[in-house]
Amino acid sequence: MICEKCGANIPESMKFCGECGAKLKEDITILPAQELPTTQEAIPLQIDTIPKNDISDSPEKQIIKHEKATQAPLLSIAGLFSIKGRRSRLPMLAVRVLAGIIGAIPIIGFVLSIWIETTNLFKRLHDLDQPEHVGIFLTVLNAVLWLALLNADGSLLFPCSFILFIVNLYLLFWPGSPGANSYGRSPEELKHISKYA
Repeated sequence: MICEKCGANIPESMKFCGECGAKLKEDITILPAQELPTTQEAIPLQIDTIPKNDISDSPEKQIIKHEKATQAPLLSIAGLFSIKGRRSRLPMLAVRVLAGIIGAIPIIGFVLSIWIETTNLFKRLHDLDQPEHVGIFLTVLNAVLWLALLNADGSLLFPCSFILFIVNLYLLFWPGSPGANSYGRSPEELKHISKYA
């Protein structure tokens, strides 16, 4: 099958174009009148044999959810608290500064800043096409670093802080994957599309 929007070759099973994200039209075959079954030939309809058209768990639907979260304004609920979507380098840095400011509020601000920082990390890893378990590992490593800082024992302080320093350099300076990846199209591409759509 060929995408009508961008002309890319697409497997028959896909419902969205992997290049431009356009929804593909499904081919509908219409039988001529002489081939239609008569009422005597018609087979009784069984409700449980009807295939469901629910694609809520399909990869295409998941990518659309990620793209909507990527397009969410930075200072919105989806922009700060959702782990879906992608985030490029400068917005990641802005959210880190915001999380630091929120973290100065006693107790509730500290908890909110941890969650905002974690979702920010996941979105940045999505932009680098890295899975969630990498973010979970880094979050646990960060918690171990904080425990080492609070503890008198400094044995874990240097290795944890060194690893986190290298990871933060990677997150800040490594460009995101160009174009679409497993988590949707790039934030820059979505900005460009929304301007001209």
